[in-house]
Amino acid sequence: MRSPSELAFEYTILELINHDYDPEPWRPTDTLVWGKVMSWDLRGNIDAEIDRAMLLGATTPENVAALYPAYPEDAPLIVPHDGPRVEPSQLSPAPAVSNTSLRRVATNADLIDTLTGGGADGLGSNSWVIAGERTASGMPILANDPHLGIRMPSIWHQVGLHCRQVSETCPFDVAGFSFAGVPGVIIGHNDRIAWGFTNMGPDVMDLYIERVNPDDPNQYEVNGE
Repeated sequence: MRSPSELAFEYTILELINHDYDPEPWRPTDTLVWGKVMSWDLRGNIDAEIDRAMLLGATTPENVAALYPAYPEDAPLIVPHDGPRVEPSQLSPAPAVSNTSLRRVATNADLIDTLTGGGADGLGSNSWVIAGERTASGMPILANDPHLGIRMPSIWHQVGLHCRQVSETCPFDVAGFSFAGVPGVIIGHNDRIAWGFTNMGPDVMDLYIERVNPDDPNQYEVNGE
């Protein structure tokens, strides 16, 4: 096993700060966990859910819907949604729960930023595509800017996957960037196409207000039972 100073400069700094620091070997589960951490880092919906829960205890569902309007029906959808829309009248007032409890939940969610080093303004991403008819080469151009927070070690690792001789049995000629330990190119290009992605404000956290059975702490209410 290599020492921290043999791995990379940032590990040398960690070793200076903590003399007992000894990095553990990377495991496949670490890759999966890091994907989850990134979803937490790019979260945002939990704050809106807590705010709506607090407002539903103080005003009508119609007023809350005015403050948090639904996504416009005529706006574009990347993933089609065929389910029924939830109208303001269908929103249920929040059950009896103190704002203190909801603020505690918000504080705990904010602690994720301490764990991940996130929470900076401007986290997100952009991407643009220019059609070939508007470029000097006649080929389309993709520009992708995943402006995530600065980290040490870095979020992104430059990687490549190249067959010594590209053929039908070994077609890989890919280069780009990936997360640590991820066996693939997340943002990059091959000899024909390029790809990127942007943060779409995903719904990665949910707020549940549960009513626990006072006679059995292992039970909570569902559909009135």
